[in-house]
Amino acid sequence: MKLFHGTSAAKGDRIRQDGFLPESCFTPNIDDAVYYAATGGEADLQLREEEWEAENGYPPREDYGSELWSMFEDLYPKGDRPVVIVVEIADDMIGSGTPDSGAENGIRFAEAIDAGCVMEIADVEWDLIDQIGYDPTARNVRTAIR
Repeated sequence: MKLFHGTSAAKGDRIRQDGFLPESCFTPNIDDAVYYAATGGEADLQLREEEWEAENGYPPREDYGSELWSMFEDLYPKGDRPVVIVVEIADDMIGSGTPDSGAENGIRFAEAIDAGCVMEIADVEWDLIDQIGYDPTARNVRTAIR
């Protein structure tokens, strides 16, 4: 089964080499994967927000309001970029996963997932991220946008 995992390029490089850590989450929904790629990981985003608040005296969401994509980009680790990892998970392994409520039809695996499952790592483009229908894994990304 084809699934997606959104993360940062730095983490993607480690995943390509060593595979996914236990408790990694996947989704069949590309929109959810793009969102998680843009955050760089929920825990990492929360840490960056806390650091920003410590420096500025108030949370960054007060500055950005509903412009979350801009906040994600501005708070992203310098020198890194968001990516979506496409994986192929054997159907018999899907049954060992548990539902993850963080993404539509999300699935979490208690065991590590081998790097051999990685089919592709696609860069997420900040200038296209808020476009309806954006799929960084599409062969011709710009024409895939509705």
